[in-house]
Amino acid sequence: MHVYVVDFAWHGNQTLFIELKGTDYNRKFEGMVRVVDGIIYGDLVHPTKSTLSKEAITYIKNYVSEQISAKKF
Repeated sequence: MHVYVVDFAWHGNQTLFIELKGTDYNRKFEGMVRVVDGIIYGDLVHPTKSTLSKEAITYIKNYVSEQISAKKF
């Protein structure tokens, strides 16, 4: 599994949009997540709307949380 940030943008003080690319079991993906008050949203990580594996969804959420904690945005 591999994930990286392509781009990001803040909308106000509380909403962060992050464009991601990566691989899920050698299958490429790209998409966007929205972070509001530390909660990660978006079809990319939605349990029923995403085409990614549950492991990839968990990995992306953990990766984004770690990047936020490290103040990368």
